[in-house]
Amino acid sequence: MKLLYTSDLHGSKIHYQQVLDALREESADVLILGGDLLPDGDRGIPYYRVVRYIQDDFKTFLQDVRKINPDIRILTVFGNHDWIFSIDEFAELQKNHLLQMIEYDRQVTFDNLTFLGLSYCPPAPYWIKDFERRDRENDHPTEFGGYTWSIRERKIVSVTGREFFSEHPSIEQMLGQCGDIEAGFVFVSHAPPANSNLDLLLDGNPVGSHAVREFIETKKPIISLHGHLHESPIVSGHCSDKIGETLAINPGQNHDKLCAVRWNSQEPDRIRHTQNWSV
Repeated sequence: MKLLYTSDLHGSKIHYQQVLDALREESADVLILGGDLLPDGDRGIPYYRVVRYIQDDFKTFLQDVRKINPDIRILTVFGNHDWIFSIDEFAELQKNHLLQMIEYDRQVTFDNLTFLGLSYCPPAPYWIKDFERRDRENDHPTEFGGYTWSIRERKIVSVTGREFFSEHPSIEQMLGQCGDIEAGFVFVSHAPPANSNLDLLLDGNPVGSHAVREFIETKKPIISLHGHLHESPIVSGHCSDKIGETLAINPGQNHDKLCAVRWNSQEPDRIRHTQNWSV
């Protein structure tokens, strides 16, 4: 199985066009989009802008991918810059067989390979967003506030860290619900594992997920695919790391040149970066 993986496209027309170019240049059986896919939008009125983007631009992109390869599988997770109302819009695309959302509590298997996904990240030190959660169960809720989408009120509401994180399970608790997983699976997590080549800020501080790292060490996927921290591969000098027996990857992201990786299940220890970055 040939796989093309990228993340953190943030609604960029340039990057989405370059994904299409990459697929034309070399075929893939699976395209995986690892979160932060959509325009951030203004905090006050993102709903209609993001919904229109999904229904028009993003849907057109998916259709263009199908024109290149009608049999390709497109798998997605969300990221902490995506709004949670996007799930409903993606569900419509999924009904039309344009993509498949992958989740931590629902395995997706085809061609003898299982995929598991996690959209959530530990809180970033700016403002709380929909797809952020406490990392581990015993972590204290952050004190700073933020803005999230209220499904009940259908609008953005301001929240405090204490109220928001206390009413949602931690990443550790969510991953604990996975249960038994088929051997040789692929794990797609927007959050990179803590203390690795994949989770570094520009100042060199690691801010990845301890729960994600512990999950990888325990469940031993063949590969784990990450994003979130665009700059980490530049800071560390590597877009991959070994977490126990698992090859973990964060391709990073560039302003104008697509950062993506290619992986073939026939050569599980080899990856190729579109910008020829060091693995």
